[in-house]
Amino acid sequence: GRRVGRAIALELAAAGDDVAVHFLRSRRDAQDVVAEIQALGRKAVAVQGDLARAENAAGVIAETDEKLGGLNVLVNSAAVFHADGSDSLPRFDTDLWRRTFEVNVLAPAALCHAAHPHLRAAGRGCIVNLCDIAAQRPWADHLAYCASKAALANLTRSLARDLSRGAGGVDV
Repeated sequence: GRRVGRAIALELAAAGDDVAVHFLRSRRDAQDVVAEIQALGRKAVAVQGDLARAENAAGVIAETDEKLGGLNVLVNSAAVFHADGSDSLPRFDTDLWRRTFEVNVLAPAALCHAAHPHLRAAGRGCIVNLCDIAAQRPWADHLAYCASKAALANLTRSLARDLSRGAGGVDV
């Protein structure tokens, strides 16, 4: 419902898609985006879920499918970034690294797994995982974020290979 996710949701709606707007705590932001999408004449719903817990992915996907009547695109844009550099080497924190990887890598994998049957049922689907330059050109003081984005880039390439082996109709 905020930043890049908001922009993507609005662009998808402008292109004619119905949209589920995922949020963890920013309910009001998500509801504002839903209202903007509905004003464009598209169906939109807000779906809450803690993506740091992979077991929540199936519920987020099932709720989206149920409320929108299907699923044909999955955009994984949620991410954890520590602007204060708290994922630098001198400030190494196992819990911070774990949460960063859970949201930035494990959640997209779990969401892809949960979405795959729905995408196939739609006849054709598309998965978009948002990576950034940090995957290939890491920044100092953002070790966990950069490493997680590199892992997500690799996951995306691996998914493309896996899904091209007869999974049928899903683009990554």
